[in-house]
Amino acid sequence: MKVLEGFLSLGLLAVFWSSSNAEQQDFMLLAGPLKSSQTSSSDEDNTFNCGGPLPQQSRAYFLYLQSRGVTHFKVPLSWSLILPSGDPNQPHEDTVKCYKTLVQQLTESGIKPLLVLHRSAVPELFRARYGGWENPLLVQMFEQYAGFVFNTFRDLVDTFIMFSHLHELHEVQLQNAVQSHANVYNVYHQMFKGKA
Repeated sequence: MKVLEGFLSLGLLAVFWSSSNAEQQDFMLLAGPLKSSQTSSSDEDNTFNCGGPLPQQSRAYFLYLQSRGVTHFKVPLSWSLILPSGDPNQPHEDTVKCYKTLVQQLTESGIKPLLVLHRSAVPELFRARYGGWENPLLVQMFEQYAGFVFNTFRDLVDTFIMFSHLHELHEVQLQNAVQSHANVYNVYHQMFKGKA
């Protein structure tokens, strides 16, 4: 249990689904960051957010999770850490490298990474400049960010989750987020023709 020291709490979720064979049931044990009540809702506060170096014991920790039956790990990306200016041509290289290392450690540990592109709340950095999801410019920026993520991680990851916590949005914000999701879905399928 020494491996667990220094890590924040992680949520575990068991997911079952039926395959085409009615008698066979598949199983996924998912681990991922669990927010404590003392952290803010910003996507920059997630465990393993690559705002700094990964904990030295992360590889050993992932091996421990795998030995306990964990099959998948949710990796919430930080939009504002990856593209601090919002421009996909100006990524923060250290952050991108950190996320790639995290994904590689998970894969080498036998755990499949599930990349979450964005929590619904707009990062403070962008909210101060552009407002929330009601701003069409922000919607366009998110689509560019998603394209950057797909290009950057396409060889390392095959499962992306667009948004989490959509319940935090209201009316026009939700409509724009859902429209952005549809647009990014099309971008994904254009980039991954024959793969998805």
